[in-house]
Amino acid sequence: MKKIFIAGCSYTNWNDGDCLGESYPALIAKEYPDWHVFDASECGGSNDSVYLKLRYLEKLYGAPDKVIVQWTHLGRTNINIFDHPTPRENTASTLNNYTYFAENGNDTDKDGSMVVNPSLLSLRSKWNRRQYNQLRKITGLGREIPTMFYSWFLNSRTLRWNTQKEIDLVNAVYGKDNVLMYDWQGHNSPGTNLTMPDNWIGSLAYAFRKKNKFMSLGIDDAPHYAAEGHLEVYKWLQPHLNKLLT
Repeated sequence: MKKIFIAGCSYTNWNDGDCLGESYPALIAKEYPDWHVFDASECGGSNDSVYLKLRYLEKLYGAPDKVIVQWTHLGRTNINIFDHPTPRENTASTLNNYTYFAENGNDTDKDGSMVVNPSLLSLRSKWNRRQYNQLRKITGLGREIPTMFYSWFLNSRTLRWNTQKEIDLVNAVYGKDNVLMYDWQGHNSPGTNLTMPDNWIGSLAYAFRKKNKFMSLGIDDAPHYAAEGHLEVYKWLQPHLNKLLT
């Protein structure tokens, strides 16, 4: 069976919308039963780890025939703690021709990496504070220095350069004809800041801009989508999927 690897953040993942089996990667698996979909999306995922994630999937399951990437905010960075990127094989579950990874990539107690983003630095929640303490432990720095550094770093051009390299690298390794990519948010996203290749099909925020569709489908202000929203994303992707997979 041919294989599709899908990489993205919580927007692609089923967890925030509590719609396991109904997210758009799962819908792709249902609608294209001759393909096995490997959904490597993770909550909080960053752009600078996409290539490593795809390569790690390749080590586990062999080379993909096609790749789909949902790019996320530029203001995120991944810190690799151990010697492997996420996801991990022992967290994989399979429903028919759909394989997903239940473990949250930000859980450093179990996993090998964590993502630093502006919400982490806000320390507004217990979860943020726990993660921030992990960051301090990893870096060996005091309380204020990680905040000062990452407040600058997350807004620097470095993450734009890193994302551009990821885009170019994914296309170079897997071939532009075999890769479909888009980004979710219109603000501070790759599509509005970088030179995007012709296999980038656009921004979901722009595609759903009329009648406030982009936000109205959300279950929160991110916006994350539940089953109804993921179905609309699938419908938007479908013409491009037909071209990619047939």
